[in-house]
Amino acid sequence: MRKSGFAVLLAALLLLSVGLGGTSSILQPISSSESGQSANNSTALGFVASGGGPGLDLINDVIAIDDGMAVVVGQYESYIDFSEGFSGLEATDGTGDEDFFVSWIAANGTWMKNIGGGSNGDDSLSAIGRLSNGEIIVAGHYCLNSPGSDCNLSLGSLPPLHKSDEGDDGNVFLAKLSTDGDWQWARQIENSLELTVFDLQVTIDDEIHLGAMFRGTVEFDASMYSGSNHPNLVIGKYSSQGDVIGSNLVVSPTGLDSTGGLCEDGIGGTYLVLSYSSQIQLDENVFYSNGESDLLVVKYSEEFEWVESFGSTAEDKALDCAGMPQGGVRMVGQYAGNVTFGNFSTGPANWVDGFVAHISSSGIVESLNTITGYGVESITSIITNPQGDSFIAGQSTSGFILGQDNLSDLDGINDVYHNDIFLAQLLYNHSWNWVVNGGGSANEEPRALAFGPNSSTLVAFIQEDAGVYGGHQTSSFGETDIGLWAYETDNDGDGVLDGADNCPRLANPDQANHEDDAFGDDCDNDDDNDGVFDLDDSCPLGEKHWTATLSSDFDSDGCQDDGEDFDDDGDGIWDHNDLCPKGSTGWISTPEDDIEGDGCADWDNDGDGWVDQMDNCPNIANANQLDLDSDGVGDLCDIDEDGDGVQIPQDQCPHDLDPWTSTEINDHDGDGCHDARVDSDDDNDGVKDQFDACPTGVANWQSNASIYDHDGDGCRDDIEDLDDDDDSYYDEHDNCPKGVIGLQARLNDADRDGCLDSLEDDDDDNDGVLDVDDDCPKTPVDTVVSSNGCSSDQLDDDLDGVSNTNDLCLNTRQGALVDENGCEKLDPNSNGQEQQDDSGFGLTHFIFAIAGLVAIVAVYLALNPPKVKTTVAPHRPVGIDFTAQKTLDGKDLEALGKQALEEE
Repeated sequence: MRKSGFAVLLAALLLLSVGLGGTSSILQPISSSESGQSANNSTALGFVASGGGPGLDLINDVIAIDDGMAVVVGQYESYIDFSEGFSGLEATDGTGDEDFFVSWIAANGTWMKNIGGGSNGDDSLSAIGRLSNGEIIVAGHYCLNSPGSDCNLSLGSLPPLHKSDEGDDGNVFLAKLSTDGDWQWARQIENSLELTVFDLQVTIDDEIHLGAMFRGTVEFDASMYSGSNHPNLVIGKYSSQGDVIGSNLVVSPTGLDSTGGLCEDGIGGTYLVLSYSSQIQLDENVFYSNGESDLLVVKYSEEFEWVESFGSTAEDKALDCAGMPQGGVRMVGQYAGNVTFGNFSTGPANWVDGFVAHISSSGIVESLNTITGYGVESITSIITNPQGDSFIAGQSTSGFILGQDNLSDLDGINDVYHNDIFLAQLLYNHSWNWVVNGGGSANEEPRALAFGPNSSTLVAFIQEDAGVYGGHQTSSFGETDIGLWAYETDNDGDGVLDGADNCPRLANPDQANHEDDAFGDDCDNDDDNDGVFDLDDSCPLGEKHWTATLSSDFDSDGCQDDGEDFDDDGDGIWDHNDLCPKGSTGWISTPEDDIEGDGCADWDNDGDGWVDQMDNCPNIANANQLDLDSDGVGDLCDIDEDGDGVQIPQDQCPHDLDPWTSTEINDHDGDGCHDARVDSDDDNDGVKDQFDACPTGVANWQSNASIYDHDGDGCRDDIEDLDDDDDSYYDEHDNCPKGVIGLQARLNDADRDGCLDSLEDDDDDNDGVLDVDDDCPKTPVDTVVSSNGCSSDQLDDDLDGVSNTNDLCLNTRQGALVDENGCEKLDPNSNGQEQQDDSGFGLTHFIFAIAGLVAIVAVYLALNPPKVKTTVAPHRPVGIDFTAQKTLDGKDLEALGKQALEEE
């Protein structure tokens, strides 16, 4: 328990405050019997619930759960109190420590329950979501700013979360709570540097997407992800039981901004919006910013499906997003320059202004709305209902005009330290419906939005001083306090709250809405949504969900011809009696103009015997009224006589008897000739289909065939043809891609370079020696050659018919008979004597003799190693004649020499 008189003083202040209530202990389960003092009163709709302590307290996110209850998460410093009816929360590590809280608020604004947690580091819950079964998912960080200490976090009875290393700076965690607030499981993402939560999204299919900001490397699912030393982003994907099912990585060498969000549209598409400076990389896609920071919107699944970047030369930020029910996303934020979004532009900012951009599911910008005042306007949060209407929250330093509403500056000070909160509705058709604001004399900031009970909008906010929100007064407790504003109004007094009222400015208690759009009939200028305003619509509550066009509403009276209009041309003659049911409009049948009363005006401008309204060519005489395609337009004035969709003169078959419609499938070149029936050149390239290697290739280039089709095979060289000269060498490997046509090039191409040797190739063997200087012009490819273009296999220096490579006797005398080794053979007429050259002893013999002597000396030295000399004077042995010695160890030296020569 807290000591000293501070607790007493704070309790006294809380007793005097307005707008706090609830009775519960921290561990007491929620029940209908619990009650407390509500911030609601009997004269105003909605409520404001606030809480706080002496330090910096933040509310970060909010969701609505069953029975109209809301759950909020955030962080507090030292101590926080929510109600005078039950105890507040104290930080784990005492004064100055930051811990997290989870708090429940009843539908009337009464604080019902709170739980807290923390470590001896800084702890926070940054985001909250809800599974389809009502269980709660929260994400935050623990042990932040605790490097060098043993820090851990306990969550109920779950095993504590520990840092892997005392030197780590804290981790991000994800946890599930039951509807009663019991911890079910917890997971963490680890890093040696600081980790913070970017955003949390729970999808329609109960997938949990957690975005975490990190620097350096991060551990996820036992794998290490590398980023820059600036803030990067990992999106971890979990099942409802906390099992990892995937991830995405966003890297920036210069850092990401911590603002942005994750969101999902009504058809399951998931999106990421964020801000980046300088450079960002997603898979293989790299983007560079135009200014200080730019905006990015990404559609992602297993991979990034598409990425769009927007920005000016100034600082622009994406702050949140919300999916649209029919697909796509609305992104909100602020801009300081002139930002272009597709075909839309914000225009120059007046200091800093807010924006809402609608991007389709395919990445196309569909609309852009801005909020511009005289100070700083920023849109920080957005939610969207199933009808496609969005509710946005933001802050403003001055007043501004939005739609029909003019907001004043509540604190009267236009600087960045004095913001008011505003809440507005943007309809599905991109028009503003209403805007309101709230605040006090200091600074207020909206933190999150959610849909609450009774069609209300829940705004989680922080404040630095007491303020008024929707007629409700808050109290101030410390440096920064928390609040939850449930906005409910009934501006037109019809008993339907504005959040659910289809005409919030016009009383319509019956809420009649013929076509079930966002607008009630009393404030809808086109009740059946057919494109014809009710004032001009003869059937204002007629058929729904169709658009009036000439084919569906011939006289443009707002009544659909097929079903509800019995006089399609509005001439006063019912269609079943009208011989011209779709005649000229703007006239009424009278005896003067229509003697027979048949609904056809008695005018015949071309004098062909047919009154104009029955004449299929009223301005061209055609008494026979021929109409090949039976479309009501006579052939003489029909630019598409056969009705195939190809007009004359483009139609090369203008008189087809069988009805058909030209499409890319049945009329590839769009010439009006049916490919399967009559067109012998489907792509109109000048090559008949039977000879065309690309019969349905690029179409309509016949006039340039001599330029685009070198080999005349019907395939356009620059787009379709991989072998322009049809020599069976692909162009990328062909040194003569537009050379001699046909296979003769391949059959007469020694080096296989695609060039015909006799006409195109000046180096047939591609050995680097031009044919005019090449003594061996057909050397095999990739063979080392000499300066004359011949390889060692081709050279024969002694001209004995044996190449140098295989010649053991390179200097055989000219004309001598040689064996396969290039050495001279014995003359069969020499009686076994070797042929001798003029000297009697050839060079070859000399070489072999020298080799033999070397061998003899080697053998001798091996058998008789030299002896060490002594100082004794040498003496000649008695009885041995050294001058006559001719043996070595008993062997005849001369005989050994001859033997060596013979062996060689």
